[in-house]
Amino acid sequence: MNDLISTFTNLELRALWELANERSELKIRSGVVDKLLVDDNTSAEFAYIGLKGEYAVCKFLDTPFDMDHFAGQDPGYDTTMDRETIQIKVQQSGLFFLPTTESLTADLAIKVVPNSEGGKDPYLKGGAHTNRNVAIRGWIGKQEFLTMCGPATIGKRDVVAVNDNVLRPVWTLGTQR
Repeated sequence: MNDLISTFTNLELRALWELANERSELKIRSGVVDKLLVDDNTSAEFAYIGLKGEYAVCKFLDTPFDMDHFAGQDPGYDTTMDRETIQIKVQQSGLFFLPTTESLTADLAIKVVPNSEGGKDPYLKGGAHTNRNVAIRGWIGKQEFLTMCGPATIGKRDVVAVNDNVLRPVWTLGTQR
């Protein structure tokens, strides 16, 4: 793989953890329940894992990381680049997967994976995503995903997926569109 490793300072991790807790509280107050909690992580831990991926991609793309992006609503994308919407997913398996084909609402998707460099994350207690750093695995355009995806099973869930080996290296974003 052509993973791009992203590291975090202690200050960045603390800010992301605080934001994750705020988002989690907002979801709890509004009655929104996470449909898919990984490894029995709490809602705040689940949000934190996703925020680390979003922040890593925004740092790499040099796009603003909008702290208020999900204030009460989810527009279906995590950031934008050159007017294209980007959905960011943090996943551990060798597949890039979504619950359904309709779940990819952005123009393209970027997969981020846990990375063992840098040791254990100070805010995560257990499960598969306890590593401090992450690696940006690659990206796929919406039409490519819709054309190439097939049925798969992750745990007990039926999903649609493509193998990680079809993801393009993240540094090619903007050059192969």
